[in-house]
Amino acid sequence: MNEPETRWTHEGLPAACGNFCLGDTYVLQDPSMYLSHRVSWTKGKNRNSFEIHPKKGDIWALYKDLRLLRSSDTDDHQPFNYDVVEVSKVPTNAGIVVSPLVRIEGFVSLFAEAKDKSCILIPSSELFRFSHSIPCYRTNGNEKVGVGGLLELDTAALPCDLSTAFPSITLDSYMDLNKKRVTEFVGVTYPDSEFHNFDEDRSCDKFEHGQIWALYSSTDTFPNLYGWINEVEKEPFKVHLTWLKVCPQGVDKHWLEQNIPVSCGKFGIQNSTSEHYETCAFSHLVMTRCQIGTGHQVKIVPKVGEVWAIYKNWAPDWIPSSKDCPAEYAIGEIKICTESSTLFSFLTKVDGYISVFKPDVEKGALEVPRKENLRFSHRIPSFRLTKKNGDKLRGFYELDLAAVPEVLLWEGSSLIRCF
Repeated sequence: MNEPETRWTHEGLPAACGNFCLGDTYVLQDPSMYLSHRVSWTKGKNRNSFEIHPKKGDIWALYKDLRLLRSSDTDDHQPFNYDVVEVSKVPTNAGIVVSPLVRIEGFVSLFAEAKDKSCILIPSSELFRFSHSIPCYRTNGNEKVGVGGLLELDTAALPCDLSTAFPSITLDSYMDLNKKRVTEFVGVTYPDSEFHNFDEDRSCDKFEHGQIWALYSSTDTFPNLYGWINEVEKEPFKVHLTWLKVCPQGVDKHWLEQNIPVSCGKFGIQNSTSEHYETCAFSHLVMTRCQIGTGHQVKIVPKVGEVWAIYKNWAPDWIPSSKDCPAEYAIGEIKICTESSTLFSFLTKVDGYISVFKPDVEKGALEVPRKENLRFSHRIPSFRLTKKNGDKLRGFYELDLAAVPEVLLWEGSSLIRCF
């Protein structure tokens, strides 16, 4: 146990998670007054010990703040505030992922997943944040129209004044948010590719545990966000993802302050997860079978043979969201990577084709020092054409149009195509 947890247990305060052993025996004259629900447990490491931890699908009250002890004097404790959460993933060494719940107005104790909030990773070192398990009943829709799949919680395990203890939402608003969530990642529209089907590269069967994928950002619609796959359900398809965040070393503070996506550098897991029922949010696979946990970092930088977009007008202290100097892009192939720099060879669109790019002999190449890696906007999935599938275009690249800046698709085009 860490120091706060040690203080907590030494002062005899209740703990709902951890390793338990048999204590004193009591005889209950009226068990119904004291017993709440049956608890699942596993055998502990020591004799006559029991492990009790939140399980997937459980509903728990979660202490809102991290201060397990407000005072060293147990008589001076003030009531804690709680969030109600559902354990959404099987617990791992990294911690337990939970989904916040919101109360539905007009019902005594009906709750639902808060669709407008991200999942939260509770690290293994903070499991004492779990106050207590809450018995629940999952509705099936026969009780009343529109309430299927919601959670009725046992009021005996909740604060008395539910209206002030928990945020609430109307049933109609909840249903509207649910519809929005289903379509929130379907905003990236683009023409069909001409030679290679990039959608096959991100089909459901391509997803596996331990992979890192690039996902489209709502900031600029480019694939410059990264997520680690911690679970894949095949039937029905569902991906459980933990988001990665860039480590601040070497990143301009203005980018961090404004949450501008960074595609190159060292990344670690953050306390935010999401679930995806379709593949439309995903662009391309970045790493396979990557083991990542609390404190562990992964390095993501351009590799030889990949195609990337760069900020053509990048400069120190410049940010892509600048109104006076908005982002301009160029596309190129990575030719050489060293510890000190990356050689970026410019590409230009082949006239008459919307998705085929070739080396730009006029612009040549640009050497990007490693300290200027913020110049790289995002990787663009690509397919190198051969004589068999490209004929005279062999050696050129067909690019995934979902990741190509739109202005570059039509620059210099003499052929207009309808889609």
